[in-house]
Amino acid sequence: MKINSKEVIQNRLGYFELAQKPSEGELQQYYAEKYYQYEHSNYAKTYPEDELKYFRAKIAQKYLALKSLSGSESGSLLDVGCGEGFTLAFFKEMGWQVTGVDYSRFGCQQMNPHCLDDLLAGDIYLILHQLIEQHKTYDLLWISNVLEHVLDPLALLRTLQKLVSPAGYLIVQVPNDFSFFQNYLLQAKIISEPFWVAVPDHISYFTRTSLKRLCLEAGWSEQLVLADFPIDLFLLNEHSNYHHAPEKGKAAHLARVKLENLFHAHSPERTNRFYQAMAELDFGRQITGFYTLKPLN
Repeated sequence: MKINSKEVIQNRLGYFELAQKPSEGELQQYYAEKYYQYEHSNYAKTYPEDELKYFRAKIAQKYLALKSLSGSESGSLLDVGCGEGFTLAFFKEMGWQVTGVDYSRFGCQQMNPHCLDDLLAGDIYLILHQLIEQHKTYDLLWISNVLEHVLDPLALLRTLQKLVSPAGYLIVQVPNDFSFFQNYLLQAKIISEPFWVAVPDHISYFTRTSLKRLCLEAGWSEQLVLADFPIDLFLLNEHSNYHHAPEKGKAAHLARVKLENLFHAHSPERTNRFYQAMAELDFGRQITGFYTLKPLN
């Protein structure tokens, strides 16, 4: 497949990645400066009530799917790249033992300060290796919107194998990029470029199929995949095309939030079935995969 961008290439596992990746040092400097700016801003970040409900609904749907797969309602969680701590807070409320790992404490301190004692802040890779040396294992590894940022997704997924309990699960969420629908939008000239390519923030770009191939290569077996609301649909309408008119993006997002909350309030179980079917179509803005360790031959 040809992409009208010299910035990305498709690798042997089928996912796209930057043709010229930053070095580890460049990436660390970039995020150090980004976190510095974030932590020294002059305002306290808040979310509207609808958006907080949306965050919780999406976590609750994954929790419900996990219970259906594992048959267990509690256990231990390791959230890699826990950010503002919403997942930590949800699982803690459900009675789980939770541990979060992130480069910064700032997001969690702002949004979920009651989870700060459960957060390990610093170099994520160093912390993961320390946990391995301590022979720590967890019933659930949660890695949401992280894999697209790292230089070597395969190495990270292989490292996580050493931290999961024998019957444990890995949940990976990534943006659904270079999907069949996005490719259609490009080919039909509804959008002029793959605007989701974000350098250097996003280094890798996954679909359902390429994420499955990557996880299989890393020793993980797919059990379930969920999509989420296809906000890209707004690009089909010239009056809501937020690529051509970025100021329309907020309204598109708010519509997504309202619909997601409406679906969840109606039936989380049916919402999961709906998004499972959408994932099979490779349709939706994000993909969430549920994995277990691949059986040894």
